[in-house]
Formats: sequence, C-alpha cells, structure tokens
Amino acid sequence: MKTLIVGANSRLAKALGEFPDSDIVSHRNIPGEGTYGAIYIFAYSFVMEENISLLDKVAKLTSPSIILISSITTLIGQQYKFRYPTIKRKCEKLAEDKGFIIVRIGLVLETMPKIPISGSYVVTPLAEIRNMIKAGSSGCPKLEIISFWGGKGQLLEEYYVRLLKILGPVSFLIRPIDLVLKMFGQSWYGYNSLIVDFYRNEIK
Repeated sequence: MKTLIVGANSRLAKALGEFPDSDIVSHRNIPGEGTYGAIYIFAYSFVMEENISLLDKVAKLTSPSIILISSITTLIGQQYKFRYPTIKRKCEKLAEDKGFIIVRIGLVLETMPKIPISGSYVVTPLAEIRNMIKAGSSGCPKLEIISFWGGKGQLLEEYYVRLLKILGPVSFLIRPIDLVLKMFGQSWYGYNSLIVDFYRNEIK
C-alpha cells in the first residue's frame, strides 16, 4: 500500500527525496479520497485557516497512521510569544483532535543552507526521518544536542537564555539583539536557545 507525503515544497521533504511506492504532494493537490499505508504531513502555514483546511483534507483519506511532523520547539513555555512554536503548537492541537499521531523533530541540519558557525542545537538526523518513513512507522526519530561552539562561546548562550527567562512574556524586547546576531551569521538565538536549554534540563 502506498505512502502519502504531504509537503512537496517543504525543505525537509525535498531533502528526504523520493521513496518507493509513495506519492509526494503539496498542500494544494491533496487527493480528495484514497487509502494509504501511512500519511506524513510536513506542510504547514503561518495562516491558521490554511492549516485547518489542510488537516481537514487529510482527515478525509483512509490510513491506519496519519502522522503530523511537528517540532520539539512546541515544548517551550507558552509565555514566550515566538511565532513558529506557537503555530506548530496550534497545529498539533488540531491534529490531535482528529486522532492524528504527533512526531516532534529537532533541527535537521541537512535542510540548512550551510552548517552553523556557532551555537547549540537539538538535532534530528535526516537519516532517522527517512528510516521512519521507509518503515511506515511513527517512532520518534532520535534527538541529540550538537554544539558548534568553540572556546567560551557557550557561556554567551547560557547568559542569553537566562535573560530570556527573566523577561518571559516581554522577551521580544531583546529582538534587536537577535537581529544583530543574525547579521553576523549567528543562528542559535531565540526559541532555539530555549529549546536547547529545555532539552538539557527536562528531557535528558
């Protein structure tokens, strides 16, 4: 029985490549009906109405396993008003209400334009996700922390996280710092730092 992958235009789906006996579709051309061995949803939108429509379309299909590929960043506190974790959290709730399976993954380095020059990240190897789909399973892919810091760089990250925690709901006040870090080729700031801290202290 075929596997259906929804999210043909996502960076992750493109990095995964093609699979034998599978269909890869975008959110715009989800079949109106059909039976599949497993369905994996990679697509999402920052517009909630579009997410609702996408999940409603998938719910009309028949499959013993409909899996929403989400993000471990949904586990950070809701007091932080970061856009990406917030929209992913809402998508999870919609999917759970429909009986879908949630699989949270970390950063997939193979989807980045270049390897980070600094920072720590909760990472899921691309091969783990590929193996999950090949097996038609919903086993959560392996998560691991990878650090690209040299010298005392990680200390900077620790102070940054402390500041975020102190500010909580008003952490947006340090957004100018994030923009400066981005200008200098840094990518470890924001919700990434929070989820690394969470994973170190709560999961491991």
